[in-house]
Amino acid sequence: MARTVVQGDGGFTYNKTDVEGHLVIGRHDDCHETLAWLDIDGDGMVDFIGIESAGGNREDDDHELVAVNGATGAVMWRALNGEMSDTLALCDGVLVCATDDRTKVRGLDPRTGQQLWCITPPDRVSDDPFDGVDNARSITSRGPFALFECKDDTLHVVEAKTGRVVFWRPGKLEWHALDLPGLVCVTYDDEGGDSRFDLFDLFRNRCVYSDRLVSRPAFAQGPGVLAVIHGSYRPSGGVGTKLIVLDPMSYDVRHQTWIEWLDADGDPRMLPIQTFPCDRKSAAVIPGNRVVVGEREEGRLFILPMGGGRPLGVIPPPQQGFAFRGLAVASNVLVAAYMKKEGTKKIILVGYDMSTLQGLWWIPEGLGGTSTDNVMLANWTTILVPSARRDDRQYKPNNPTAIWHVDPATGQKVTEYPVPQLECISLEGKWLCAFVTTYYHGHPLAYDLERRERVL
Repeated sequence: MARTVVQGDGGFTYNKTDVEGHLVIGRHDDCHETLAWLDIDGDGMVDFIGIESAGGNREDDDHELVAVNGATGAVMWRALNGEMSDTLALCDGVLVCATDDRTKVRGLDPRTGQQLWCITPPDRVSDDPFDGVDNARSITSRGPFALFECKDDTLHVVEAKTGRVVFWRPGKLEWHALDLPGLVCVTYDDEGGDSRFDLFDLFRNRCVYSDRLVSRPAFAQGPGVLAVIHGSYRPSGGVGTKLIVLDPMSYDVRHQTWIEWLDADGDPRMLPIQTFPCDRKSAAVIPGNRVVVGEREEGRLFILPMGGGRPLGVIPPPQQGFAFRGLAVASNVLVAAYMKKEGTKKIILVGYDMSTLQGLWWIPEGLGGTSTDNVMLANWTTILVPSARRDDRQYKPNNPTAIWHVDPATGQKVTEYPVPQLECISLEGKWLCAFVTTYYHGHPLAYDLERRERVL
């Protein structure tokens, strides 16, 4: 079909597709749980796979998978009519989805919609994984694996291409936003009622680290090193901050140490480590055998020695009343996002030199404006930050809401991409993708970040 444009709610335009009903949204407006983005036919244009329904309601029983050509809007294939549930994910080139009221998990070829495998877990697939992280998918891709939890408080890891269950156990999955495909973090209560967490190596079928858990772990990855920082119990009594250094290839533990942080009275205490849901990072490995990690009480950045001991320094927020809300490494620059704690949720973006941690640039105005989990999206060459000049203007005509494209090397604004809302935004390769939600259904749109133009 020829591409046509239709007027949407609030004056924002959308490209029309051959979808006969509505595209269903997931359990949260800020989650791409019901949409997968990929180039299905190899034409260099992003396509998408969604869930079609006459009414667009998550609870409807007429759900059907539908693949849509991004360039033309034409339907490429349909599958699982009346069987599809309300969650899907692209895992290692396979479309993995829950079906039959979440009682089955299936793998499909995303190019054709043909079923590759089907398994029946011991209970329904949970819609609240990763200990209640709001914008976590029910099915999560992790390298060659698909991860999900079930209603009976068990977690499962499936080989995406074959459906073979490679790991399962009681417990909850813990999120880490790193490119570590074979490493999963599991939290659970032991027989004595103590909270613990395990780091499990899926490739070698072994637990590489286990400890009692006082605070959620923060993960940081750098060249040849993986660092994990978490609160734990000291052998001598009391709690403290533990730093574990692992080999990022073998996942072998190289060493464990304690961070010595003292309160105003000189007594040791635990560093209040900041952790974020899903893809927001709170720590990074930097040159000089150091780790930078955010803390949640005053919104500062702490510089920690990987050999243990006292913090090497503290970086305060750039302005009073702001707190650390996200970290990225791009173009050899450490980029930190800070959000205003009270009032209008403004964002300040700062770029630091990776070695000296001196400020290279900052953007004090124009960012943020509304509360959102999408504080910053990043890859090696691009930083994407939300901008809403007025909190009540989303969906309105002449919508001022946009995603700023920032050059991490210079801090200069390259361009901005208008969007009807700041939730349900993701970075998919070279495409900025959004699923604009209206009540129970929504409209997909996408920008090509290389050409810096809207393509869907």
